[in-house]
Amino acid sequence: MRKYILSKYGYKAEVVPKYGMNCIKALCENPGVDMLKTPVDIDILGNDDAFLFGIPILFFPNRISNGRFEFEGREYKFPINEVKLNNFCHGTLHRLPFEVVEYDNEHIKGFFAATENNPYLTFPHSFEIYVEYRIREDGIYQIVLIKNTSDKNMPVALGFHTTFNLSDKNTIKIPAATVTGTDNEFWLKQRKQSETIVFSLFLWYNT
Repeated sequence: MRKYILSKYGYKAEVVPKYGMNCIKALCENPGVDMLKTPVDIDILGNDDAFLFGIPILFFPNRISNGRFEFEGREYKFPINEVKLNNFCHGTLHRLPFEVVEYDNEHIKGFFAATENNPYLTFPHSFEIYVEYRIREDGIYQIVLIKNTSDKNMPVALGFHTTFNLSDKNTIKIPAATVTGTDNEFWLKQRKQSETIVFSLFLWYNT
């Protein structure tokens, strides 16, 4: 099945496990508000325009300068996929297939496993990631769980390149505990290790 449809409590969602468990539609049926930008062709999610539709998952998010960083004394190297700025940008998890392990009309859960025989790019850790979408009475929720199955501590950073279907007259507000800027190469400025950005997000429409 190329896409899975959830429908409950006046909300409707469409999820594509083939491409990173991307939720490409979040609809409030009354009064008919479509909250996400949806691709005409699902396979667009497999090319460079994938970030323009739905809620693509980013691992690691944003840009890593020179494709390298250090964690606990170990150097991590990723392929340069933003050649002009010499960055590793957003990863490829949004293009990889997830296996559906639970599904009914109001929720879906899928997982991806990186193993020694099926590694995630050049990332040296094995891990499992579960992405779930669930419709509740007050909206559509996304729940993400990452399990480190390797024998060493694993660095983790997740992001979502959510594309809202807004007109020029619409605005959206998402609370954040901390805001940080970027430098002229578009990667995050250095922050203190103790600083953390915390946010929660669910989709709903309030008349």
